[in-house]
Amino acid sequence: MEKNAAVVCAERSRMTDILVRRGFAVLPSRSNFILAKPPARSARELYLSLKERGIFIRHFPVPRLKDFVRITIGARRENDALISAIADIG
Repeated sequence: MEKNAAVVCAERSRMTDILVRRGFAVLPSRSNFILAKPPARSARELYLSLKERGIFIRHFPVPRLKDFVRITIGARRENDALISAIADIG
């Protein structure tokens, strides 16, 4: 369990750094997910674009969360696929 937790923490940090460099606003997290606000399109648009590509993140259309997507931290290859898809979408 401790090894898995360390992997999640490292990937969460790496994903946060990558997303911030891409212009996302990322809220601090100590969990297995991050909340990120996309820079160029709405959170709902990003969610739907990724869903069309078979990449599933969460979007909650409620006032306090509507501008954010919830990204669960996965394995490195899964996270890389998400980052690649985000880059393709623009």
